Amino acid sequence: MKTYQQVVSFILLIGMLCFLTGFFWQSGISRLHTLYFILVVLPSLILIPLFIQEQLHKNKLFILIVIFFLYSLISVFWAENFQLQLFFKYIKRVAVLIILFYSVYHIVLHYPSSDKIIFTLLMFCGFGLATISLWGYFQKGLTGRLILWGGLNDVISSATVYGALFLLSAGAYLRERNKYILLLYLLLSFIFALEILLTKSRGPQLALLLSTPLLFLLITPVDYKRIFYPILFIILLVTGVFLFTDWVNIIFSRGFNVSARDIIWKDSVNLSLLKPWFGYGLGSDFKFFISSNRYVSHSHNFILSTWLYTGIFGVILILSIIFYALKTCCSHKKEYFAILGIIMIYGIFCLLSNGSYPISRANERWFVFWIPLAFIVANSLRYSEREGVQ
Repeated sequence: MKTYQQVVSFILLIGMLCFLTGFFWQSGISRLHTLYFILVVLPSLILIPLFIQEQLHKNKLFILIVIFFLYSLISVFWAENFQLQLFFKYIKRVAVLIILFYSVYHIVLHYPSSDKIIFTLLMFCGFGLATISLWGYFQKGLTGRLILWGGLNDVISSATVYGALFLLSAGAYLRERNKYILLLYLLLSFIFALEILLTKSRGPQLALLLSTPLLFLLITPVDYKRIFYPILFIILLVTGVFLFTDWVNIIFSRGFNVSARDIIWKDSVNLSLLKPWFGYGLGSDFKFFISSNRYVSHSHNFILSTWLYTGIFGVILILSIIFYALKTCCSHKKEYFAILGIIMIYGIFCLLSNGSYPISRANERWFVFWIPLAFIVANSLRYSEREGVQ
């Protein structure tokens, strides 16, 4: 590797580490987005000649993603409130997402162990913030919903990201052979599970419940003897919660209502049926009234949002991306492919209850969809090139 490439790749690696860990220490999503521009986008501009030469454009999954991006941009033109500045706004969003894919590919290609470093650092940064937030929460007497700060300053963001961290740590626990490190991962898993439980955010909780069993299906071989300890720990924890806390109020104080999701989804489907094929165009404005004076501006379901804005063709494209990504993970049951696929499945479940249109600024939705997808694309191309050489 040339010195020039080594230096820029190292800068990109540090920038990506700062951006991803910024979810835990930045004071808000806007600052996180600024950090991404400074530490990832700007260094990437230096690499444009190298990006053009690299092989990412030959990856079928990446081609599907680019087609989805281009189709989304075209849909802006048939939005009722089309403005040229709206088109430029989404060009910028698409550009920063493409840079995410190229940056991750460049990092993984030149630093093959970088994904392990990144994921490990994410777990420990998340553990630090979770420990601090839990300490404050218990001091307040377990009242209300657990809320963090920075890029995770609302309960849905916090629960979404910490669900992904739980899957990372639980997967590491199932694979680890060193008994001391194994216990550390068990502790991390417990903290992350407690964090997502106390946020009382039911969408991510249900998504985690549905995706966690996949750890035992995709990560092989599994030493089932070690499962005894987390199960015993969970039994003791649940027993303690039942005996020493007002557990009904803590866990179920929000009730079992669906937060008007049924009304929003029904209205979204009815609107989509009026323009089913091409949708209303990206950038259109909607108001879904859940009472006489309360409304939301998106479908709270990323598939329904995609149908609403870009029609059936947009839905076909996003489902094709998901299918091909998960197929790639299933065909490469090694390294981090399995856990990336599980995190993406978890993210999809989260986005089905809380997501909007997939193309957005850097936020928690990136954490469980675009970022895992970028690592899937990068690793699949790296392994295909290695196998081609062999």
